[in-house]
Amino acid sequence: MRNFFVHQERARQGTRRLVLLFSIMMILVVTTIYSLCAAIYGNLETANRTDKQRARTGVNVAPAKPVSYWQPELLALSAAATGLVIGGGSAYRISQLAVGGSAVAQMMQGRLLSSATREPPERRLLNIVEEMSIASGVPMPQVYLLDEDCINAFAAGYAPGDAVIGISRGCLTYLTRDELQGVIAHEFSHILNGDMKLNIRLIGWVHGLVFLSVVGYYLLNIAARSRSGNSSNSNSDKNGNQLVVIALLLGAGAWLAGLIGSLMGQIIQAAISRQREFLADASAVQFTRYPDGIGGALKKIGGLDVGSTMKNPQAREINHMCFGESVARFSGWLASHPPTEERIRRIEPNWDGTYPPVRPLGPVALEPPTSANPGKTAPSMIPGVPSLPGGIPLPAAVGVMAMSERTVERVGNATDRTAKRAAEIAGQFPPGLLEAARNSFSARTLIYSLLLDSDGAIRTAQLAALEAATTPQDIEELRRHLDAVAALPRGLRLPLVDISIPALREMSKGQYDTFRAVLQRLIDADGRMSTFEYALSSLVGHHLDSAYRPETRSNGNLTNLRASITDLRRLLSVLAWAGTDSPAEAARSFEAGMATVRGTESGLPILVRADATLEAFDAAMIRLSRGNLAFRKQVVQAVAATILFDEAVTVEEDELIRVVCANLDCPVPPLPSA
Repeated sequence: MRNFFVHQERARQGTRRLVLLFSIMMILVVTTIYSLCAAIYGNLETANRTDKQRARTGVNVAPAKPVSYWQPELLALSAAATGLVIGGGSAYRISQLAVGGSAVAQMMQGRLLSSATREPPERRLLNIVEEMSIASGVPMPQVYLLDEDCINAFAAGYAPGDAVIGISRGCLTYLTRDELQGVIAHEFSHILNGDMKLNIRLIGWVHGLVFLSVVGYYLLNIAARSRSGNSSNSNSDKNGNQLVVIALLLGAGAWLAGLIGSLMGQIIQAAISRQREFLADASAVQFTRYPDGIGGALKKIGGLDVGSTMKNPQAREINHMCFGESVARFSGWLASHPPTEERIRRIEPNWDGTYPPVRPLGPVALEPPTSANPGKTAPSMIPGVPSLPGGIPLPAAVGVMAMSERTVERVGNATDRTAKRAAEIAGQFPPGLLEAARNSFSARTLIYSLLLDSDGAIRTAQLAALEAATTPQDIEELRRHLDAVAALPRGLRLPLVDISIPALREMSKGQYDTFRAVLQRLIDADGRMSTFEYALSSLVGHHLDSAYRPETRSNGNLTNLRASITDLRRLLSVLAWAGTDSPAEAARSFEAGMATVRGTESGLPILVRADATLEAFDAAMIRLSRGNLAFRKQVVQAVAATILFDEAVTVEEDELIRVVCANLDCPVPPLPSA
């Protein structure tokens, strides 16, 4: 079974290897630039000393002794200048992509597909992405359509919460639903395996090396023009000509070093990408349990005249991110993907080696809206644990620690069973609510309606606040869904929020700020915050803040969970009290969670209920989310052990675990059907 933390760690190791390789390459580039500078300096200094001796003696003398090659100050200057150029070029490119995957899609001139589209091919594509999103526990990515006739796709972003998928028009033109599902499953694997952040870093680092070559080219060009101007001027002095020659040599050296460095960078980039592609293909087969899906898509790439080649000039930069080779001339060491034939044979060992003729599909029928089935209940975010109001007993024979480990194994591990379960979950939503969740206008009002209180007086105050802060059209749309929302089981409400995320991302910055302010007013209307209100606000903020406020994205740097034990204590105390009203049972659940962290088995009592507040939970969660991968894995284990100790999971616990998993960027798929 795939393990999210194992693959994420492999991605981190890949990043460390990448840093090492690029560091070695930087040393070689600096050495090249320094060698050129030292040679120029040595020749000039030797010539100057010879001239001084001749001027002093008045006779011709032998050339002065050559200057030493070793010049520490010149080395430091060369390293600083080269590092500044390469680092500046990389930082500039990465800053352009700071908003996440949408920047990459827009760079490729992708068109954002509206969540409410009624175009049959687009609706089919979004349905597939939605199903896989539910099945994997990843918030539904935005989908961009690329104006390309080839068969290709990519996933981009910094974390599962801000991922986007770009897909070519050729995929909709030529691929069946099963083949399209195989391609999307491949891209979801990149999201789950931690490849996206590495891919964006690769773009930035290679761009820095290319930038050095560009700087060298312009320096060479300027020097050449200056030399031409000086040669036509009889009054040009010797020093001016020397400066021009120096500029020519430095420009040529920087251009050549940058060119060779960028070539080596692309080779490193391609080598790392090729191994990740095999893993993504295998993961897609595991996800769909249908090798003919992704296998058929690869065969159509082989049989299509344009294959996976894109015409966009930016395709070269994102070649390593794509489903297939996006640049036709890349092969051998520069190829970011294994040969198509090899990929197919790994999926279908008995393939006969022939590619079928590729023709456009006929008209695609609009997929019917998912039918509701109110008799079913929502899944738990904890794999293998049902979540119903009041809790459902779990098998007593299964130990808490074993179930905790099982939860960790299921993080980021989407399979065909979870895909089937996802279809069942989608079938529980009334079609009207699904349509509202997919529309950028109605999605906002749908979220508002989820927060309306059952108490008449409080609801009246909330509606008054809405009328003051929104438009009459908003209120009319909200009232249209009130009855359906009121009848929706509580366990289905947060999954509906997840489905709404892509539509909510279509808001402008101003609309988002207003939306967040209105949410807070609705939550504050009764003077208290319920677990559901907190979970909804936290999930919306986590998934959308990074899109509208990139500066809120933080890196994980905490490594020792025991050093953050106070925050863990707060987190587990709130979770323990969410599952029971009994102080003794809450204490035992708390101790089970703390026992997963060595050295904390005793001496740290559970917080009293009055101190185990959602505010304390939120503050602790924000700090714990800054941990590195191993740190977050320990948090997930501790949380799982706490909520599974009493062999039942309440709706409140389910809502809180969603918040934990989202903030830790640890997607957990839903419970597969028995």
